[in-house]
Amino acid sequence: MKKIKILFIVVSMMIASSCGDKLAEINVDPNTSPSGSAPQVFTAAQAFYGIALDAYFNELDALLAQYWAGGPGVALLDEERYFFEPIDFNTAWSFSYLQALSDLSFVISDAENNQALAAAADILSVYIYQNLVDHYGDIPYTSSLRGDLSNGGITAPEYDGGKAVYDQLISRVSAAVATLADPLVMIIWELKI
Repeated sequence: MKKIKILFIVVSMMIASSCGDKLAEINVDPNTSPSGSAPQVFTAAQAFYGIALDAYFNELDALLAQYWAGGPGVALLDEERYFFEPIDFNTAWSFSYLQALSDLSFVISDAENNQALAAAADILSVYIYQNLVDHYGDIPYTSSLRGDLSNGGITAPEYDGGKAVYDQLISRVSAAVATLADPLVMIIWELKI
């Protein structure tokens, strides 16, 4: 019975001393910035989509082109024999939506006084959506990137047809190009760099 009391006291002391307010201070990474400016996030979006484009989209396209050009006797790997795994497509989708497009959405909304940066981010997001339509067909567009509760909380967005997405992308890129064609916008862009 004495051992149980001592064990109970020791465990109680450990539990009481483990709770404290200093845990939040210890859990902050001093090497990572908790937020970024629009130009920094734009650079990150470019990097994430560069990885998705080079490592996933272009690789799959090249494998399929090799297969169709060389015939079945050339195929050595599973992908070259048209045996794809879900990860072959999911990673490109995730890098496009979860990383690049969400970052570009932040840049467009945060760069309110920097029209040139917002237009450049809009053009890059149009390019990403165009690539997604080319590779997947129907994609979430009108209700995409609204998973945050403040933005509608849509965790399962509806898929839009490729033609409807292309029509909206053409109007977006036309507006962004018109913004960049304005000499005053470009002068302000040059001064901020």
